[in-house]
Formats: sequence, structure tokens, C-alpha cells
Amino acid sequence: MNLGALNTETGKYISARIAKKGGEIFFQKVDITQRNQVESAVAEIMTKYGRIDILINNAGITGPTASLWEYDIEMWKKVVNINIMGTFNCCRTIVPNMIKN
Repeated sequence: MNLGALNTETGKYISARIAKKGGEIFFQKVDITQRNQVESAVAEIMTKYGRIDILINNAGITGPTASLWEYDIEMWKKVVNINIMGTFNCCRTIVPNMIKN
């Protein structure tokens, strides 16, 4: 199962439901491990809305359950990249805008 596609489909579905009820939502799939994607999304939000009031860092993975000495190094790098660098990229890009508010 491609979770990336599922998340995009779910995001679009929820966005459409909220819009149908008269609400406004900004949905964009972003790979938070890629700082340029985070910066691009934030720039688009700032252009559209002029401010960001809240950041919820809820992206993360656990990876497989394995003994430390058997844990796949590439999988560990993926866990660290998403859970740590992704959070860093979001905070580093968004928090300065929030401080201005």
C-alpha cells in the first residue's frame, strides 16, 4: 500500500468536505525531510493568509521493531530524517513567522 498516495487522497477528500460546508482549508502534501518543500509550502501559506498561528508537528514513523545490532541502518536514517530533521525543518521555517505575529 502506498501511504503517500493514501495521505494525498485523504487530504484532498477532507479538504473538499470542509470546503463543501463553507470552510476554508489549505492542503498540500509536503515531504518534511526536504527543507525546500517546507519553505515552499510556508511561502505559499504566507502569501495566501499572511500569517501562521499554530504548528503541529505530527509527522513521524517508528520503523521496524528489531534489536539494535540488527536494525537496518538505512531504515534508522529514515526514522531520524523524518522524526528529527522533519521537525527541525518545520520549526526552523515556521517559527520565525509565528514570532513576528
